[in-house]
Amino acid sequence: MAIYTKKGDRGKSSVLRSKKRLSKNDFIFEAIGSLDEASAFLGLVASATKDKKLKKLLSTIQSDLMLINAKAAGGILHFTQEKTFFLEKRIDFYQNKLKELKHFILPQGTVTSSYLHIARSIVRRAERKFCPLLQDKIISEEIYAYLNRLSDLLFVLARFENKKVKKAEVIWTVR
Repeated sequence: MAIYTKKGDRGKSSVLRSKKRLSKNDFIFEAIGSLDEASAFLGLVASATKDKKLKKLLSTIQSDLMLINAKAAGGILHFTQEKTFFLEKRIDFYQNKLKELKHFILPQGTVTSSYLHIARSIVRRAERKFCPLLQDKIISEEIYAYLNRLSDLLFVLARFENKKVKKAEVIWTVR
């Protein structure tokens, strides 16, 4: 497979679902691109951590994000609610190991925790970019729920990474 086709040299590309070429700034490419960015950043998190369980979890999530992008582009792949349930179980598992959060915290701490916070914010942006796809029924509610849970999981993981090394969370205060 060629890396370059020259078909996009004039600012247009295509997805499976469309028979015509679309501008590369079309909402579909914005959504797919934002999820690709999230996946790449999760790869950075995986390379920064020594935690094998976290690496495996992030690889599973990256695979799910590829599946979501394939579905958004018009693939006939199935995305089930079980994937969201899996994230919820992971959230519950890690959340149960943390103190209850009663204040907003600043997104900082260890390098891995900080990377997870960045990944969370990228996923939140992707979630916003996927909103038109949900409204146009290009993606299912299951996929949208997955993206919502994913940002929650990344937040909890960031907190857990700090807890593992006894790094105190910094409570946000108005100054």
